[in-house]
Amino acid sequence: INEETIEVATPPNVHGHTGGDALIYFKNANVLAVGDYLFLDDFPAIDIYNGGSIEGFFENIKYIINEYPRDVKIVPGHSTLRPKEIEIYSLKDLKNYHTALLESIEFIREKFNSGVTLEELQELGLPEKFKWLSDDYIYVSEERWINLIHIDFTNSTTNRWGKHE
Repeated sequence: INEETIEVATPPNVHGHTGGDALIYFKNANVLAVGDYLFLDDFPAIDIYNGGSIEGFFENIKYIINEYPRDVKIVPGHSTLRPKEIEIYSLKDLKNYHTALLESIEFIREKFNSGVTLEELQELGLPEKFKWLSDDYIYVSEERWINLIHIDFTNSTTNRWGKHE
């Protein structure tokens, strides 16, 4: 279209954000539209009731980080809904987001492993370093994120991800 090569790709794990995600890469412009794989200033909405999975979501983020050029410009799906200009992000931004989310999951899982209940953890909340992910949230509050991780935690028999990279 208009001399632009557009590649539409399905991430390798079909169970990511939902059960049917797509990445749109504008090759000549080196711009990647990642949809709901980058909320940058919010916890992600992972629709585990309609084919999404936490594990698949993170596998697909790793795929994006490893498969696209280091200087790719990333356009998120929802981080720019607030009344502000559309922002372009980098792979470094995506890596930092990925790391922060995995660290929040480690914190939550450690609390559950030490006997803290869902209700206690929701009341306690996450450490201050994660508050930027729930300030002015659009879709997923801190309480909802903790609940989502609790559902995954109680439904898995092993820690499938190990430590974050």
